[in-house]
Amino acid sequence: MQTVGDILGGDTTEQPVVLVPPPSREGAVQWPGPGIHFGLDEDTYHAIHACSASGLKDLSMSSMDYWAKSVLNPDREDEDTVFKTLGRAYHVRILEGRARFQSGFGRSLEKGDYEGLIVTIDDANQAIEKAGYTPPKKGTPKPAVLRALAEAVPDALVWDALVETHAKANEGKTLIPSKSYNRIEVAAAMIEGDPYLKQAFTGGYPEVTLFWWCPRTGAPMKARIDYLKMRTFNDLKSFSNPVGRPIERAIDFTIASRKYYLPTVVYSEGIAAVKQQIKELGGLDCIHGPDDQLKELRHWVWEWAHQPEPECLMVFQQTGNAPVTRGRRMTRGTTYEVTSFAVQMLKRRWVECAKEFGSDPWIDVAPIRDVVDDEMPMSATDYGTID
Repeated sequence: MQTVGDILGGDTTEQPVVLVPPPSREGAVQWPGPGIHFGLDEDTYHAIHACSASGLKDLSMSSMDYWAKSVLNPDREDEDTVFKTLGRAYHVRILEGRARFQSGFGRSLEKGDYEGLIVTIDDANQAIEKAGYTPPKKGTPKPAVLRALAEAVPDALVWDALVETHAKANEGKTLIPSKSYNRIEVAAAMIEGDPYLKQAFTGGYPEVTLFWWCPRTGAPMKARIDYLKMRTFNDLKSFSNPVGRPIERAIDFTIASRKYYLPTVVYSEGIAAVKQQIKELGGLDCIHGPDDQLKELRHWVWEWAHQPEPECLMVFQQTGNAPVTRGRRMTRGTTYEVTSFAVQMLKRRWVECAKEFGSDPWIDVAPIRDVVDDEMPMSATDYGTID
């Protein structure tokens, strides 16, 4: 009987596994060793170099694409901080709830939300004059002008005062635009009001981090699961629909184009590996979390480790003003099996590059080849109408 590996080609012969330490730059956060972590800071997770689902996607393009986007690259450009902040706020609201969201994020103060706002000295002088008072002489410092304004128009809306009050009320919070804040709440309501999905992000733990050695390749692995439950692991995904496909087809195209079966495979492997370690070590040494929750977490993890193989549920939500929401169980059919084989091949390539290049650039080379007509898209000969 042929396996997927036989059909696709490639050497699937089992070889003795040698563990490969992850390359890292001097002073970088080190891979902590196998285990499960609750409450690990997101920035700390991303600073740790290891083989991951997102990294394998980059590696499928080229080894240099992987290195350039990894923490091994000292000149790596971080993604747009505005979108990163909004994405984090969205995840906190959906995965951790309204109370946690409101304690960590607030609305930005925006001038457009107020009518008759006093911003400049000229604004203040005009308001004083309109109230029937003589404005201070030209050159008077702004604090003195604002004191005169307070006497002339006690209920005036002064931007400087609003900023000070707002800063005190939101001390320690990350501020996001009010429009974005509202959209996040609408998106959360779509999930919380969906009879099929309202329990997707309850009854478990958000942002759970796994570290493990790949038992087939020796690669040091890491994964951050959006929401881990006793018998499922759930992922929150967004999708866009610029060409107006029916929602279900738009999600199909998103799964295919973003290769969402790849993280499903990696997370499943990670869960299996960590569960095995939990059972072998008695559920103690490889469980990490806040000290005041550790006893509870150990009990939960021990029970979790003895559950059957979990399902993967992806919750898809459309971006923009219409956050339509759908759930998809990522089944273990042909797409999963083919992806699983590809993941093993990519991990072997990761190991080879880690051994050969370490933290230096992962150079990608290939022999010179001919351009083959049969491989060219039709656009190669599209020159328009030739009269």
